[in-house]
Formats: sequence, C-alpha cells, structure tokens
Amino acid sequence: MGVGAGLDVLHIGQKLTLTAEIAWDHEAVSRGLQQTFESARETHDLTAGASLRWALLPWLQPYVRVMGGVERWDVTLTPNDYVNVPLVDGGWSAVGSAGLGFALRSHGLLGPLGLEFSAESGVTMVTTANVLVSPQTPSDATAAADQLTTRPVRLGGVSDSAVYLRFGATVRF
Repeated sequence: MGVGAGLDVLHIGQKLTLTAEIAWDHEAVSRGLQQTFESARETHDLTAGASLRWALLPWLQPYVRVMGGVERWDVTLTPNDYVNVPLVDGGWSAVGSAGLGFALRSHGLLGPLGLEFSAESGVTMVTTANVLVSPQTPSDATAAADQLTTRPVRLGGVSDSAVYLRFGATVRF
C-alpha cells in the first residue's frame, strides 16, 4: 500500500503529458519458517520519477512510468520456543521500477475534480540486502546488561526484485 503525488510538468503537443512523481510504499509480510521461527519483513520505499501519458481518448490514457529511490528494510526472526528473543537486522537498498499501464479518467464529475482509475504492470529492481541477524537488545537496561555476548548469524543475500501488478485510484484537480 502506498501514496503518491504527481505534477504535470510538460505538455508535448495535445496528446502527450510528462508528469513528475514522488511516492511512498509500505509492505509487511509475516510467515512461519519450518515450525521453528516466525519471520517478518517490513519495507518502506521512497521513490521519485516520471511518467509519460498519451491521451488516446479523453477518458483512456496509456502511460509508461520510471521511478528510482531508496528502500528501508527490517527483518525479524522470532524462535517458537521458550527463549523467544527475536533476531533482527535492517538496512537500506537502492530501488528502481519501470512499468506500463493505462488510466481511465473522468472529467468534471465532481466540479473541478476528476477521478482516475489505473492498472499498471512492470518490474521492480532492488539491490541485494545482505542479512546479518543478531538478538534484539532488550529495552530494559538491567536485562540488556545481563544479555550474553553473541555473534551475528549471516543469512545471506535477499533480493526484493519482482514483477508487479498495481491498481490505483486518484482524485485529479
């Protein structure tokens, strides 16, 4: 789920429009790992880019979009045993995406406001995150002082790159 904003910056003839865009996306996934751990992964993407729309018809506008930015990721592994001390890691990755889509637009249904529904498919590319988990430090100072010294566990590289299908609803003014 995410939010974004765009501003039409250039009209090329009567049919093409270049739009500058900024977006924030959030994803959280949780699942069990072989009945031993509960895993959770959370990402926040902040991206900027541009789209080029073609007004094929007043209500139908195919487009191409290119975005790039950063991703903040956090991983938590919680053992399903009496210890129950989470193993955590987090970091930053570069992210980019390219997609093709179309928008169905209405004009003036709500006075000066218009509605737009869109569908887009493309690919998101994210640099590989090297996950190195270690026990989460307790927030209690006494418990933190009593914690045994441990070494981090390298889980290897994790890539978030994937093909996507995105649907959107927009209010235009």
